[in-house]
Amino acid sequence: MSDQLSETAIVRAVAEEAARRITRKTITVLRRMKQTLSGDDSELDTTWDEICVQIQHEESLSWEVYEEATRALVAGYVDELPKYVKQALWLQSEAGIEWDFEEPDEREPDPLLDDDIIDNLLKEHVLCRSGQMVEHPYSNLHRPIQHEGLSHGHRPTRKRHAEPGHRAIPR
Repeated sequence: MSDQLSETAIVRAVAEEAARRITRKTITVLRRMKQTLSGDDSELDTTWDEICVQIQHEESLSWEVYEEATRALVAGYVDELPKYVKQALWLQSEAGIEWDFEEPDEREPDPLLDDDIIDNLLKEHVLCRSGQMVEHPYSNLHRPIQHEGLSHGHRPTRKRHAEPGHRAIPR
């Protein structure tokens, strides 16, 4: 954020910080969940591993179960937020951006919807993060695979960590 005073920059900073916190908390919980639906012979250890692999490769028939579990976590965190933080997050959503471009006298006075916030957090933060980091499903190394991008033929590169089994969230 620049040193120049800007309402937009302040709102964006509040929203980005809240999104980071919610994303971090959601991923932490999903990493602690040991329920996977990929079968007994799978090397995936956690719900987060399963989500990452499905985002990177292909959604399974059970994708909706993972999506709903993730959505419920995010919704719970959003529900706990003060109204001004929800408003900042909503203004970063597609619906909020569209509202902001409307003529002020034509805008709905209080259009805030938690579903818009949750959808945006899932799409732009949590599930986006799962596309950037995948626990390697076919080895016992469990080192994160970092991706430079989600499309256009980018190849994953393995980043080594000093501690085996280290599962850092990329920043």
